[in-house]
Amino acid sequence: ALVSQNQATPGALKYGQSLALAALALDVSAGSADTQRYQQDRALDLQQARATLDPIYLGPDGFAGSEDDVDALLFSGNAGAALPAVAGYPSITVPGGFLPPSGAVQSPAPSGVTFSGPRFSEPRLIALAYAFEQATNVGARRPPEA
Repeated sequence: ALVSQNQATPGALKYGQSLALAALALDVSAGSADTQRYQQDRALDLQQARATLDPIYLGPDGFAGSEDDVDALLFSGNAGAALPAVAGYPSITVPGGFLPPSGAVQSPAPSGVTFSGPRFSEPRLIALAYAFEQATNVGARRPPEA
């Protein structure tokens, strides 16, 4: 449906649809070779992402629940949220301020701050993000400059 809709809509194919056509060629039925390959690739992604993040969250002693555990990783914007997303771990992004004008951007551009944590850390991440917003007040709305 998407492929035919793209073909029927003028301007919809600005970047082509090679990925959509390739996706149509996949056999996504249960037990197919394509489905098995996806499941294997996904399992490997999970394993690698968690093997990278878990030692960080566990802190230097490597034990969960100890005082040196890391509550959250902090990233400028949301660029650092990709690996936690692959691992299935939560992230929350809140306003982080404004970037100065640069290149074609003539006015300050809003920027965020992302907090990412280990599995089941949503309550802690929300508390950290809320505290950050309250302490910095950088999310205060600014109307666009004329």
